[in-house]
Amino acid sequence: MKSSFVYYLAFKNNYESRKEYLAKEIDQILEFYQANFKEGQKEATVEMITNILSDKFATIPEEYIEELQHQSLEQLEKILLAAFEMNSIKELEEYFI
Repeated sequence: MKSSFVYYLAFKNNYESRKEYLAKEIDQILEFYQANFKEGQKEATVEMITNILSDKFATIPEEYIEELQHQSLEQLEKILLAAFEMNSIKELEEYFI
């Protein structure tokens, strides 16, 4: 009887340890995917903005492209909407934070 109880305690401790380990692993995986997903959204939005602006204005100064890459996703979404209404590439500077 005593050995069954000891076996049960050992099993329970091992189970709890594994459960905690797996929970941490799952959290790390989710953080990784969320960060990469957001970065992918930013890259795609920058690409859309540069495509729209290069169609409208032929060339985009390299410093503008670099500045776009440093903007938040929220700011990039504002720039994307405004890009359709821009009459000059210089107007892009108004949106840089």
